[in-house]
Amino acid sequence: MKYKNIILTLVVVVISAVVVYNSIYIEKLDEKRQKDLVKNFKPKEQVDYFWKNKLKGVLQKAIEIKVFDSLLHVNPQQLFTKYGRSVGISSDYCFLVKGQCKIDSVKSDELVTNYRGYARYQIPHQFIFSNTARDAVGFFNVDDFANSLDFNAIASEMNAKIMNDVIKSKINMITPGVSLDFSGAVEIDKEQISRLIDVIPLKIKVIQ
Repeated sequence: MKYKNIILTLVVVVISAVVVYNSIYIEKLDEKRQKDLVKNFKPKEQVDYFWKNKLKGVLQKAIEIKVFDSLLHVNPQQLFTKYGRSVGISSDYCFLVKGQCKIDSVKSDELVTNYRGYARYQIPHQFIFSNTARDAVGFFNVDDFANSLDFNAIASEMNAKIMNDVIKSKINMITPGVSLDFSGAVEIDKEQISRLIDVIPLKIKVIQ
């Protein structure tokens, strides 16, 4: 009888431990930080957090511009499937690309690069209105936001960050003939592939 009581006590203890264990929700501090930012919606804080903590790792996944350009020409379906990101049911796909180029000319709105492949590439330096950067990095999920206005506010804040911290900080150093080491976001319409592509810069290094 005594042994039965001991066994019964052990069973109760084990069951209680399992219940307690399963009732505890352990969450990574990083994930909790992101959820708190979404809950207390402040787009600038979210973008600043991403820029400081996640951008470097995200850019390591960018594909070389030569690989991107080649696949765009010879096997666009593979490019879209393997590397592209699309939000909703849109035919627009976003990509992260990286590489080096020289600047052919500095126009009023864009930097024209010397890269000549299947497509030509230019870097806007006055205005950015698209969601390309937000969608290409793959960090911000539309389902995490209360509404589309909040989700779009992230794109606007990210574009402002790019203009202030990436483009304006380097634009005075960029002249025709200068080489750039860059990482950026591009958007392609799967139904109508353009031969002139804007690269939204997420990182620029001027090579003298």
